[in-house]
Amino acid sequence: ATFLALALVVLVVKSSGEQIGWGFQFQYPGFVMAMSALVFALALSLFGVYEILLPGTSGDLGGLAGREGLLGSFLNGVLATILATPCTAPFLGTALGFAFAQPALVVIAIFLASGVGMALPYMILALKPAWMGLLPKPGPWMVWFKQLMGFLLMATVLWLLWVLGNQVGVEGVVWTGAFLLGLGMACWVWGQWGSFQHSGRAKLVARLVVLALVMGSYGFFIHPVLATERQLAAAGS
Repeated sequence: ATFLALALVVLVVKSSGEQIGWGFQFQYPGFVMAMSALVFALALSLFGVYEILLPGTSGDLGGLAGREGLLGSFLNGVLATILATPCTAPFLGTALGFAFAQPALVVIAIFLASGVGMALPYMILALKPAWMGLLPKPGPWMVWFKQLMGFLLMATVLWLLWVLGNQVGVEGVVWTGAFLLGLGMACWVWGQWGSFQHSGRAKLVARLVVLALVMGSYGFFIHPVLATERQLAAAGS
């Protein structure tokens, strides 16, 4: 689904006469900042700073667990596809470079084939559930592995900030780091008082604080950088 969405974006951008390549979304500072914030927040969740819990105490959460699981899997696939675009360039660059110059149906077909290829391992495990037995058994190692993944996500944030630095300079990276600090504080407040296990008054206050931290950090640190970048882009054009 994400590859098809990217195909539609490619067709729209092509229709405007833009020259694009695989991973073109990383050319926009706003997108890189948003991905940095998302990956940073995910890393904090892996470190246990906060968790998103559903209401209820029953085993199936009143039937929500299944739907939440499917939604979570879908959104993880979306995130994996977007973040993987630079990493898959050596493998997909030639095919997608060819696709960018083709008619719409060929573009959609090539993107669809790429998406199916990325989803294939998950599809195989879904069709052969018994093969899940080959995976390691649950245990304390899962906590260590989760925290290790948090460090890898932090490394991804550093890479995204390097990409951003090439676009908006060192000062833009510093202000983005300040926004991430505010976002980290918001995640901590959410983890301490904002989840469903806390009282209604505590949740309300915590969520207002979270909203103020995120919106305030964006307004003070990110918005001026993006406004300056747009002005420079307009002046250059």
